[in-house]
Amino acid sequence: MTYPFVPPTTLNGYLVRLLKIAEGARSGGHDADWPGYGEDWFAKGKDGKPAPGQAYILTLSPEYRPLGAFPPPGGWSIHKTRRQGPKNFAHVEFSQIIRSKGKIRQDFQLHHWEYLLCDELTGWVAASEPAPLERLRSLVNYGGKVGKEGFLVVKAVDKPQEAPRRSGTFEPVGLVPASVRPAGGTFFHLYGHRWSADYLWINGERGGVTGYVPIGVWWETGTLQGQHWSLGDGCGIPLEAPDLFLQGDREVFS
Repeated sequence: MTYPFVPPTTLNGYLVRLLKIAEGARSGGHDADWPGYGEDWFAKGKDGKPAPGQAYILTLSPEYRPLGAFPPPGGWSIHKTRRQGPKNFAHVEFSQIIRSKGKIRQDFQLHHWEYLLCDELTGWVAASEPAPLERLRSLVNYGGKVGKEGFLVVKAVDKPQEAPRRSGTFEPVGLVPASVRPAGGTFFHLYGHRWSADYLWINGERGGVTGYVPIGVWWETGTLQGQHWSLGDGCGIPLEAPDLFLQGDREVFS
């Protein structure tokens, strides 16, 4: 099943890759390298050697809190399709352009695939100070891969907006924590990052993701009552939302 939006963790990875591209391009390409490979909880390979390609999870620093990206109401659809493919997705022989001459037993089965189709999405990122958000304004006209087969280009980035803490009725922007218990909406199971201040990168930097945390959220709930970060015009972000998808060693917004 695909989501009818871009989850916060997916938006997180998309933005940090785009920042590396944008800032590297402006400096002549010299700063476009990744910050270094880390050794985290799933990087141990055979005989204790690091597993290639599984050495780190690249994310924005914890001062950024991506909240997801969402299509306009009625401006999206889910395309469903079916494909014949190998039963085992790790089947290397199946994906090779030049295959061996020997007979390889192929186990096929019918796979179901879903794709989110939309012309535009609006992404939301929270921070306790405006400076980190100003940095994102450099991403205009840059694009990159998002999700498994998607592609997004940043068309515009608004100026940072202050969102004071308020209590009362509001229309939620984005996802609503399961703890809010709204009267209606669609429930989704997502995952958030667990951040460790002690995570050590090979280049000596500290701080990184050491795992994932299961999270339940609501979408399209309608009007809510409670504490929120006010965006004006009766709209707001649920109070717990900025802290929901980054847990562990981090500053708590609420």
